[in-house]
Amino acid sequence: MSITSITSTSPQPPDWGSVDGPQRVAQTPQTKSYQEVTETHGPSRGATPRQGAQVSVFEAWGVRARNGMIQVGDVEARFQEVFAEYQTDLRDRLVESGVSLDTPFALLPNASGGVVVAGNHPDRDAIEALFTEDSEFRNRFAQVSSMATFIHSAQENAAFREAYAQDPQAAVERYHHLLSGNRHDVFVLLVDKADMTVRFAG
Repeated sequence: MSITSITSTSPQPPDWGSVDGPQRVAQTPQTKSYQEVTETHGPSRGATPRQGAQVSVFEAWGVRARNGMIQVGDVEARFQEVFAEYQTDLRDRLVESGVSLDTPFALLPNASGGVVVAGNHPDRDAIEALFTEDSEFRNRFAQVSSMATFIHSAQENAAFREAYAQDPQAAVERYHHLLSGNRHDVFVLLVDKADMTVRFAG
């Protein structure tokens, strides 16, 4: 399931504990490169990180530069593969651990690099134990989180650029959080019986 998908078999929004329901993430044109989508018109975001340092991260994700540039479309395509595999593995482990998927829950990273369940789920301890007891599985969650966060940031920056080209003042007002750095969106993985969905809580 893609980062943009929302699936629900229930006519009523599920209870995600302390995290709001799913939020769509706008598509980014696949021709955009890492360098293109990280540039903005604001003085606080004008600098692009050193390419060499970034490429090593992307290579760890299984994404290679083309003509010296990282294409966002390549990251998106690789994310689909990684996320699909991780969903299957996570669901299998939840079932094996006896975790009930009848009650939806949200997973998010904490400040110490762990994975926690938001809200009060009856199987919260068992769910969090899957990550505390298996560092490799926890690291895979971190990879999903970091890839999704990169895509989300790239999409927002691309949307800002397009909006700025049409109406600079309106774009700055709408995307002020990109320029001020005051808002930091947090990766959240929503899990229910039917699906797993990525959203970002700001």
